[in-house]
Amino acid sequence: MKKNIHIYSVALIIAVILWLYLSLNSSFNYSIEVPLRLQMSDEQSTGNNVPDTLTIALNGNGWDLLSVVLNPDLEYRYDISNFKRDAKIVTMQQANERIGIPFSIRINSIDPDTVYVSYGNVSSKYVPVINNIEIEPRIGYDIVGRPSISPDSVKVSGPAAEIRKINSVQTESKLISDVNSDLLVNAKLENKFSASVKLETTDVSISYQIELSAEKTFNDLTIKIDNLPPENEVLLIPPTISVTLRGGVDELSGIDASEINVHLSFEEIYADTLGFVIPKIDTPPNIELLGIVPDRFQYIIKNK
Repeated sequence: MKKNIHIYSVALIIAVILWLYLSLNSSFNYSIEVPLRLQMSDEQSTGNNVPDTLTIALNGNGWDLLSVVLNPDLEYRYDISNFKRDAKIVTMQQANERIGIPFSIRINSIDPDTVYVSYGNVSSKYVPVINNIEIEPRIGYDIVGRPSISPDSVKVSGPAAEIRKINSVQTESKLISDVNSDLLVNAKLENKFSASVKLETTDVSISYQIELSAEKTFNDLTIKIDNLPPENEVLLIPPTISVTLRGGVDELSGIDASEINVHLSFEEIYADTLGFVIPKIDTPPNIELLGIVPDRFQYIIKNK
């Protein structure tokens, strides 16, 4: 019985292969959408809304069509670098060559059948790069400071009306987990603008400093009163504070208590209606404030 099942299975597979082979030798109609790529000189930009893609209706042998469908680099390329004035592109002209598909495949139609190109004023400016790379350090590690992006701004060029609306360029989105050492990421820039907008560069380098994380508590820190009038005195209850910080081991080990600025403004104390105030903590760069004890203070305002 098992032998018969094996024979039937092999026969079924052979039958399917034969059916596919015979079917793909037939003629089919098929529609695809391909990007429109206008090749321009640096001094050119399109002033109108040129479509980003063209819809192309094809007819041909199944095997030929399969090779087209599986081609990831398929696009409609048209060189307008030598055009001196506004132009009309009839998309069906030399379409097989421009798309790069064999002449054994017939192109029935292209939508749109005509593309109008008008030239506008070329403008350019530098805009900041927005980092969308997310880093998850391994447990027990932290990112020290802000990541460094190089370059941190890029030049965008294109129609003046469109360039005015561009305020930044974003990197691709990516998550990198379990990081336990310094990291350099090569991130691609996303050009989500029209085909007539060009980016000076297509990627940036982003560096991250990763260190073992640590916590450290600084006890009995004094609280500075800002803008204290010379005729007044403020007594805080209790008089000192404990501050707990977290950061990279190397960064945290080099911090002195004098680098932690704990302060309150006299105006805030004087205007208080709750009977307690919460101090502000200024920490060194790249250091995170975890907590303070106590988290609020009573006070007495005295005249000297």
